[in-house]
Amino acid sequence: MHRGLCVLAVVMVAVCVGHVDGTCTTFCTHPLGPEEGYYICCDRHPGKCPAEPECDTFSDPCHYDPDCQPHQKCCRNSCGGNRCTNV
Repeated sequence: MHRGLCVLAVVMVAVCVGHVDGTCTTFCTHPLGPEEGYYICCDRHPGKCPAEPECDTFSDPCHYDPDCQPHQKCCRNSCGGNRCTNV
């Protein structure tokens, strides 16, 4: 019984460590993760999203700020969806 729990604990640590970036301080559930418990970094970049977003279909899609470049934020746009936006 204890051996099974130890193996499970080792597997859980290996999975979590595999997705951890040493510079991240906040983790969120990945919206497209293969299963519950799959986390990604969701630290916020400085700045604010525009009050009246445009319909930008050329910038990269995103879920969280770390999906974008450091000078961008992941903002909802007027087309319905999130896009990397320069701030």
